[in-house]
Parts: sequence; structure tokens; C-alpha cells
Amino acid sequence: MDAKANHNITILVVDDSSFLLKAESILLEAMGYRVLTAENAYQAIQIISEQQVNLVITDYNMPYIRGDELVFLIHQRFPTLPVVVATSSEKTEIEPIKQAGVLKIFKKPLLEPQIKSLVEEVVDCN
Repeated sequence: MDAKANHNITILVVDDSSFLLKAESILLEAMGYRVLTAENAYQAIQIISEQQVNLVITDYNMPYIRGDELVFLIHQRFPTLPVVVATSSEKTEIEPIKQAGVLKIFKKPLLEPQIKSLVEEVVDCN
């Protein structure tokens, strides 16, 4: 998949850490993807409601609404939208995330080979 083709793919990154949000956005944009960002689940749902999104990458540990809860909310309204959860915590409970219908679970930080493989998998499935 070349960078030019990537511009047709929009990825929403959700993270309450502005540093990680910026770092992930820079990486994804450098890979040629269109990137939208949200600092919390409320912003994420609003963005998904208003814009075409091909993939959501969300943090797990966020205030108010955790990543697994966001996955559940997304799939209530947008059941076919792929969602990936990224976590830096060793104590993250994996089972609630799986039950919410997440596509994949990754440990932070997300690296370029992981992201490239993930996006290609999602694009091939849709």
C-alpha cells in the first residue's frame, strides 16, 4: 500500500495524553493516513457521527469512559467500524476489552510496523 493510497484511509486516534496523541498522529500522517484526534470518548463519538472514519485507535485508560466502554458505545451505533485498543498498563483487564468487540489489543507505544500491518488488515477486510 503506497502513501498516496493511504490518504483515502481516515484513522481516529483517541487518547487523553496530548503527548501520545500528537506522537501517534505524526507517525500516522507520515505514513500517509488522514488522522483525526480526540482527547476523550465524548469527542470521539462526536467525530465518528460527523465524519467518515475507517479505523479507531483508542487508549484504554482514560478518565470518565474507558477504552472498552468506548468500543461498546461505538459498536452500538457503528457496528462495522473496526476499533483497536492500545494500553500502556500491565494491569489492564483484557477480557472486558475482548467482550466489547475490539479488533486488536496492543501495548503502547504503537510502532510503525504494527500500525502498517493493522491498517492493511483492516483495509483488506473492508
